[in-house]
Amino acid sequence: MKRLLILLSFLILSGWVNDRETADKYFADENYLRALEFYAEAYPYHKKEWIVHYNMARCYEETEDFINGRKWYTKAIRIDSKPEQAFIGRANCYWGEEDYESAILDLSSAISTNPSSFEALYLRSKAYIKVFQYTDAYFDLKDALSIQPKNLKAQYHLGIVKGQMGVLQGALNSFNKVLRADNNFGQAYYNRGIIKQRLERFEQAINDFTLALNNDVNTADVYLRRGVCKIQIGNEFSACKDFKKATSIDDAYEAILVKYCL
Repeated sequence: MKRLLILLSFLILSGWVNDRETADKYFADENYLRALEFYAEAYPYHKKEWIVHYNMARCYEETEDFINGRKWYTKAIRIDSKPEQAFIGRANCYWGEEDYESAILDLSSAISTNPSSFEALYLRSKAYIKVFQYTDAYFDLKDALSIQPKNLKAQYHLGIVKGQMGVLQGALNSFNKVLRADNNFGQAYYNRGIIKQRLERFEQAINDFTLALNNDVNTADVYLRRGVCKIQIGNEFSACKDFKKATSIDDAYEAILVKYCL
């Protein structure tokens, strides 16, 4: 009987280990739904392990179950002495729910834990942009770029923020840095075109909008802005082609087509 109990205990323990190992394998393979199944089986025997809570939260986050994601990140935060990544993860869940103010609070907690966290600073800057706090976004991006000076996404968003703050030459400088490093960055062409349009450099803006279109930024607004710039330099025929294309993508622009072309 004693040997039988030992054998049963060994088999049960082996099952717990196998569930955890299988869950970790599925997690590493980014098969988050299957990973969740095995983490749920293994969890009763790993309740004190931070990484199990964190991985379960990530699985929920990646499958866009943000409510359960926040729940499990909260558990991870409670048992981890340095919960930077769990705060970032929970902030991502708030972001998924479009609760940017709560995301800012969690990212601020992550930064308090690790002031040199590029990820937290960059994500918080984007959350600040969402709530129109451009000055706060500016300082976060400057801090982020002091950590990763060559990060193009951070430099791109710094250009966005400078444009929103009215620092137009500064915005151009940021977009130019991005495009010197990556001449296929379509959104950078598009936003540089907007800045040049605001500076009344219409031919340069037309060129940038064309480059944006050539790099898969195929939106009605690009055609509309390029058409408006063409009107400014007297090329109404070509502008009307752009307005027709914009209207074919989004009929909200039909009034402009009627005004200039019909």
